[in-house]
Amino acid sequence: MRQALTAALLLMSAPALAQELKPLAMAPSQKQPDLFLRQYAETRRFQSGRPTGVRITPDEQSVLFLRTSPTSNVQMLYAFDVATGQARELLTPEALLKGAEETLTPEEKARRERMRVSARGFTSYNLSEDGTRLLVPLSGR
Repeated sequence: MRQALTAALLLMSAPALAQELKPLAMAPSQKQPDLFLRQYAETRRFQSGRPTGVRITPDEQSVLFLRTSPTSNVQMLYAFDVATGQARELLTPEALLKGAEETLTPEEKARRERMRVSARGFTSYNLSEDGTRLLVPLSGR
């Protein structure tokens, strides 16, 4: 008998409990936008700032790589000095273009689309065998 009363009491109080557990309405000043989705989009799936195209120079004193800033999609060329452990910006698209806009041919746009390259600026570079020359294609030049 005691079990039947307990069960009946639980069944009758279930709707009341459900009503009491509703989430509380937040004041407009307390609402926060979904920052995760914004950061995920702005950082290209958290890939921005990650070194790509890593190459060791022939003298093994430096490591060259391409990298963007955390929230930008413009890649720049960096050099990591093995002796000091410091990375420094070696070359930027802005320095080469001197304020001009990057212009891409239709062929280059199609190539980047096929390769799923969403970055701007330097997308590749080549280092000569002796390490004295650097080829960085940019804006059809």
